[in-house]
Amino acid sequence: MMKNHWWWWLVAAALVLMVGVGLRHDASLYSVPVAQVTAVHNHKAQKEVDSYNNTDYQTEQTVTGRLLNTGRRGQTVRFSNTYTRSGALDSPLKVGNQVFLTHSGHSYQFRDNKRDVVLGVLLAITLLLICLLAAKHAVVIIVSIAANTALFFWGHSFGSAPWR
Repeated sequence: MMKNHWWWWLVAAALVLMVGVGLRHDASLYSVPVAQVTAVHNHKAQKEVDSYNNTDYQTEQTVTGRLLNTGRRGQTVRFSNTYTRSGALDSPLKVGNQVFLTHSGHSYQFRDNKRDVVLGVLLAITLLLICLLAAKHAVVIIVSIAANTALFFWGHSFGSAPWR
């Protein structure tokens, strides 16, 4: 590890910050509508019991958001989101979240959360830590990770590993 080079860590932190800010403001790169949540109203939770006698509570949210892309950029839209307290397959929306929407007719529906900021920052931190801590071997490590990832997805797309 490099000694007395604290400025490398400062540069690494600045790069991670730039990746995060860049990905937070990349909505124009998407073809589907992206909105930033500006207000959320939670309705009363409804108790649910499934066939296994598990109890959960389902809450519907009325969400207001501002479109960040498409020809209607800047306009306010309303849509709904339903989530369960267990959070097994869904999650509540909060003010500041960026979300993907589906547009049909005159209405918008919630599609999914926009998670690229978190994933991009984690990837940047991982790559920078490899570079800072493994120095000479960083390129070999990164190429190895990329090759293994490519093989994994290639094998997954064919339903089996490529070497079979």
